[in-house]
Amino acid sequence: MIVSTPMHYTTVYDVETANSCVWPAITFGAAFFLTLLGLLLVSGRIPALKAFVEPRRLPLYALLAFAVIGPALLNANAYYANGMLRTAIRDRTAHIVEGRAERFEAGPYWDYADESFCVQQHCFWYRNDASKGGFNRTASHGGPIRENLPVRVTYVANRIARLEVGAP
Repeated sequence: MIVSTPMHYTTVYDVETANSCVWPAITFGAAFFLTLLGLLLVSGRIPALKAFVEPRRLPLYALLAFAVIGPALLNANAYYANGMLRTAIRDRTAHIVEGRAERFEAGPYWDYADESFCVQQHCFWYRNDASKGGFNRTASHGGPIRENLPVRVTYVANRIARLEVGAP
């Protein structure tokens, strides 16, 4: 009689504890905002409010607004997407698949191309883009997935809400 021992899994990603903030977007937006603000301050020396209504500065104001609104929208999207995943886990509407990672295709380091793997009949695609929500760390950026690795994936519509890996 063959007795199999249950697989011990280690959680490597859990949307319940993950940070929903998109730091690169915030950093870029803040740097862009401060640079444009500096240009505005230096270029007109702000003689009262007259400088704020000059038509030649409207493109700079548009860029300034984009520097603030763009990162805010990315963060709102990530927060909303991760919130939906958290709700699905709490409501027990998320699906779970367990098995070995097969057909693994690593994403390239310098490109935002998708990385993918399949477990049984379920395939997952993700990339280094935190604004989409869910697991997003590719192997080229230190992600844990590799071919034939035992995994247990909690997911909602191809978004990985929880990723657990077993000892090979």
